Amino acid sequence: MHFTLKGYSQTDLDALKQSAETLYNKIGNDTGLYTFLASGNYTLVEYKDQEEYQKKTHQPNWSHVVTAGKGIYFYPDPNLIPELTHQMVHLIFDSYLGDKAGANKWLEEGLAMNEELANMTESDRSSYQTSKSNQLHQNRMPFSQMTFFVTNTEEKRRTDAWYQQVESVVTYLLSQGSALGFAQFLGELKSGTDIDRALSDAYAAKFRSMNDLEAAWKYTI
Repeated sequence: MHFTLKGYSQTDLDALKQSAETLYNKIGNDTGLYTFLASGNYTLVEYKDQEEYQKKTHQPNWSHVVTAGKGIYFYPDPNLIPELTHQMVHLIFDSYLGDKAGANKWLEEGLAMNEELANMTESDRSSYQTSKSNQLHQNRMPFSQMTFFVTNTEEKRRTDAWYQQVESVVTYLLSQGSALGFAQFLGELKSGTDIDRALSDAYAAKFRSMNDLEAAWKYTI
């Protein structure tokens, strides 16, 4: 419904089609953006193998999936789904927020990690949670730094302190209200509302500013 798929194996693409729609619908339900997502149309391109993927995309050896324009490019791998989910969030977030996406990178990566985490294997999720717990107690960033800091690469995102923190913050924020509240928050950011006002409007009974969010989140880690 929402994807044009290109690849070498019809069997693989048929299986991927169902997985992609399931992931897409989950993101819509989690964020409250299902109305916006209903009209979405994106391209998924599955290359034959890593060699073709690197040749066509010029990505480094560690890369498995990459987003460009309105497409996601990747090659077959048993651990594809968590990474595909992460990149699908980038596709949706950038499409929805447009030129406002760059100023909210922490929010985008936090949401992408939240969705990736939900699709990890139990073993990978356990390792990630253990690492995150240790990092947040030792290397927690003030929000004033977190919201402006951006890493140069996603290679170490499952062990990187900034990625783990933004995932933790976004996961907490999602738990503090309905999906429609989160959608309102994103909608106000999209319209150019400053983040404190957007947060206050969408979570009126919870937070008046990012300082309030930071203070409340600290008690959860």
